[in-house]
Amino acid sequence: MSTSINIIPVGGGKGGVGKSIVSTNLAVGIALSGQKVVLIDGDFGASNLHALLGISHPPYGFQDFFLNSKSPDSLLIETGISNLKFISSAGDNPGSANIDPDRVKKIISFIKKLKADTVVLDLGPGTSFNVLDFFNISLQSIVMSSPEMTSVMKTFSFVRSALFRRISLHLKNLPDLQKLVDHSHPSKTDVETFTVDTLRESVKQVDDSQNEQIN
Repeated sequence: MSTSINIIPVGGGKGGVGKSIVSTNLAVGIALSGQKVVLIDGDFGASNLHALLGISHPPYGFQDFFLNSKSPDSLLIETGISNLKFISSAGDNPGSANIDPDRVKKIISFIKKLKADTVVLDLGPGTSFNVLDFFNISLQSIVMSSPEMTSVMKTFSFVRSALFRRISLHLKNLPDLQKLVDHSHPSKTDVETFTVDTLRESVKQVDDSQNEQIN
């Protein structure tokens, strides 16, 4: 589904590197410039972005969207900042981060239909498919890191995982090629394909016609 909204996901492989701070300040800055902005807490397992906005207890969140049949517009929370509204994931209960693929698709569709100029999506850390699919909503994304060695390593892993996930979805109807990039089922995956260069070589051997699209 195409959209005219400017969606900016902010992600990264490691927690504590400043994703929420950057997301909040970016959303506030764009809102103060005159654009209608929606800031979304996309950390479905440990939502806390509302605290940076001075909101003690978000009245609604995405859990209400699914459990209580709330209308999409009712999830938009006023922030007290001109042009800026907020949506909480309201997810800090055990298991709340485990969103099934159908709900991920429903949330993505919801985001793309928001009446806003810009949506800033603050994601949780890690490389789960939930995180990667939200990160890949847009071709314009921000990856956060810190100079710490482990953070840099996780950042590289995050970027590679996001790329492989995007390619995997592109190749969903070509199972012989998809197994080169979808490592979620090790017994059915070519685990030797773990870099972009090896991926290119492997794709060339299986179906060279797809190499140009992947590049």
